[in-house]
Amino acid sequence: MKVEYKQYVSENRSKFIIEMLSLGDMGKLPSRRKRDEEEERLLTYLDSLRWKRLEKEGKLIYLGNRMYKIKL
Repeated sequence: MKVEYKQYVSENRSKFIIEMLSLGDMGKLPSRRKRDEEEERLLTYLDSLRWKRLEKEGKLIYLGNRMYKIKL
């Protein structure tokens, strides 16, 4: 069976976009602006608190030196 590429794309474009958005692959890209020092320190501090909380709750499992698994 021969498939016409242009026709296939036009018929399936909306399905593709809906599927990609549901998977989160075409979501908003991360910001590219440079963070100031205070904001960077605050975000690092909040992230370290989150990791400590996950460890305490048993939701963060270390699998190796640089490998881990988070149960959500």
